[in-house]
Amino acid sequence: MRPHRYLLAAALLVLSHAGWLVADGLTDDAQPADVAVVLGTTANPDGTLSPRLEARTGAALALYEQQRVRRILVSGATGEEGVNEAQAMADWLVAHGVPRRHVLVDAEGWNTWETALHTRQLLDEAGYSTVVAVSSYYHLPRTRMALEHAGVDVVGTQKAALLWEPREAYSILREVAATYAYLLQDRA
Repeated sequence: MRPHRYLLAAALLVLSHAGWLVADGLTDDAQPADVAVVLGTTANPDGTLSPRLEARTGAALALYEQQRVRRILVSGATGEEGVNEAQAMADWLVAHGVPRRHVLVDAEGWNTWETALHTRQLLDEAGYSTVVAVSSYYHLPRTRMALEHAGVDVVGTQKAALLWEPREAYSILREVAATYAYLLQDRA
């Protein structure tokens, strides 16, 4: 095979995986669960939630208000802006009426895999077993894969409100690459 055919085959593989990832991520299948697990993303330097982080947290709040989950687990870490995403999400949820005792905080969720491991531990400690994964649509397939590999019973996913930004294409391609990285590291 000529080199350009390899490149074409690789491009088709990436595009087909990206298409599957988008289709899967856009399909909400959240079932009633003990906990909604919300994965963090950048918070604003003033401690408020970025639009993307607010969309994720708001999706979990909606599940809670609909009584589809009993608790919300927020996971994130302190980024370049100097704000811990998980704590910012927890504060936002409390300000929006969720009792602090109903918010579990993983302030060391540096990445999706760390969040999955911490979720398993926090569920065990709190006596919960089922979760709905909440994130941006493109991130949900890998989130589910990581949580399940960590031994978490994922009974569905809930996408955050859609925010179409120029970085969307980058985020989708990043998720394709991250999925294969997980497979190579035997995390799936």
